[in-house]
Amino acid sequence: MIGRCMPEEAEPPVIFAHRGGSVREDVFFCTGDNSVWLLEQQKKTIRVTIFGEEYPLRGEADTEYMQRVAEYVDRSMRSVAEKAGHLSAAKIAVLAAINIADELFRERSDSQKQLLTVEEKAHGILEWLDARLSDESSA
Repeated sequence: MIGRCMPEEAEPPVIFAHRGGSVREDVFFCTGDNSVWLLEQQKKTIRVTIFGEEYPLRGEADTEYMQRVAEYVDRSMRSVAEKAGHLSAAKIAVLAAINIADELFRERSDSQKQLLTVEEKAHGILEWLDARLSDESSA
């Protein structure tokens, strides 16, 4: 759903576009005549080779980043193929996807644990500071 700009808006502010339940703030903007314009994203297409097959890869990310992602998927598939023997490319792709998802879940879990540790330490420091400031104000 796209909203209309309000007349009191002076500069072309960003408005929200709802797509599949998510809100994107970078897609639309308002013009001086209160109309809404779609901003064209700078999407790039590169050709990548994954497990011997060439694919066009289109995205807004830097082309070097997209190439690194494709190389990572290629390495993952080749690693599965070396260990699994004679499987179809589709089965190798599924097993590689499971391995990548496992890596993602482990990284998320580790990040969450690190965040909790930092929050606990910060809470401890705040309690210590509060106690010290209370002692100073009492004296």
